[in-house]
Amino acid sequence: MKATNTDGKLLPTGCYITVGASTIPLNILPEISDRKSATYNDENIMGASFPIKTFGHGDNRTLSISVQFYADVESNLLTNANYCRLLQSAVYPRNQTNNGLPFMPPPICKFKCSGLISACELNVIIKSYSLKLLRDTPWHDTLMIPYFFTMDLELDVVNDSSMLPGQEKILGDIPGQSSCSRNPPSSSTQTSSSPQSNPITGTPEQ
Repeated sequence: MKATNTDGKLLPTGCYITVGASTIPLNILPEISDRKSATYNDENIMGASFPIKTFGHGDNRTLSISVQFYADVESNLLTNANYCRLLQSAVYPRNQTNNGLPFMPPPICKFKCSGLISACELNVIIKSYSLKLLRDTPWHDTLMIPYFFTMDLELDVVNDSSMLPGQEKILGDIPGQSSCSRNPPSSSTQTSSSPQSNPITGTPEQ
C-alpha cells in the first residue's frame, strides 16, 4: 500500500470513522490495539486440588486508536480542525427537544480499517479521547493550529441485541469473504441514537 501519490499527496487508506452523517478519512494509517476478555468464575469443590471454571460473561471489546492528522496547506488545517471537533463532540450528550427529554446519549459511530479488526464496518461508541499538540511541530501563525497532531481514541464495540456476536460469527468474519450484512444498532442496543445537528457543518446526522 502506497502512502502518497507522485505529487506527495496522501492517498486514501480505506480507514475511516463516521460520526453521524460525517465521515473522517484516516489518510495516515492509525495505530490500533484490539482487546477483549472473558470472565470466568471459580467454583470450589470440597477435596479438589483446584476449583473448576465456569464461564460468566464476555467483557467489552475495546479498540484503542491513535489517529494522526497532517496538513500541507491552510485549507487542510481547517478540515483537520473540523475533524477534531467532530470526534470531540462524540463524547458529549446531544440536546433533545422533541419529546421533552433534557438530553440524548452521544451518537453511535462507525469504524472501519484493518481486516484483522473486522471485515465489516463496526458500530462503536467513543468513550474517551486525548488530544496531543506537539511543540516541535510547526503551527499556523494566526489560526494557532499545528500542521500535525494526534488524537488517541478509546472505542467500545456495540451490537444490536438481536445480532450479538458468538464464536461462529467471529470465525466467519474473514476479509474478502464476509457478507458484511450487519445492521446499524437500533433502540435495543447498549445505547441509542437519533438524528441530530452536526456541530461543525449544521447538516442533519443519522
